[in-house]
Amino acid sequence: SKYWRYTGKKMDGDYPKEISDGFMGIPNNIDAAMVWGGNGKIYFYKDSKFWRFDPAQKPPVKGTYPKPISNWEGIPDNIDAALQYTNGYTYFFKGGNYYRFNDRTFAVDSADPPFPRAASYWWFGCRSETKGFVAADPPTDSRDNARHDQKQNSSNSLRISKVTNLFLLCILYLRFLKLV
Repeated sequence: SKYWRYTGKKMDGDYPKEISDGFMGIPNNIDAAMVWGGNGKIYFYKDSKFWRFDPAQKPPVKGTYPKPISNWEGIPDNIDAALQYTNGYTYFFKGGNYYRFNDRTFAVDSADPPFPRAASYWWFGCRSETKGFVAADPPTDSRDNARHDQKQNSSNSLRISKVTNLFLLCILYLRFLKLV
């Protein structure tokens, strides 16, 4: 896994670099990364483990890491992406599905329909994965917070990817260091 560093709007010349070169204590080839709203720290996920990275502490990764992803109750191993959305929930993605993680209870939310849910339907409004069209209206058969999630998350321009996730992570890291 690589990351890019920018000064202002210009990418620095000696980038991209391996994650392990710029984030001491973090392995290469990570699955996902995010800044968690629960504490503002950077989290890296790989296989069945996660690391917490705090650039303000020395060393930035405590010796008690890595820890099992199972500490995040209800989140599976080998996730594809993770992010904190504007509604205050943390979302984990794996294999076309997503999990809504409640930062207050530190567990995947209980809901009907239950999580995981199909990201294509609930985030992008696709009524049928095989037909591949985007719904004009939000689903009407949902209960609990499902319709709320779909309405907030149905941006067609949103693309969940490891590259985007890492790019955003780098920008947040640079802002933390006050370089951008």
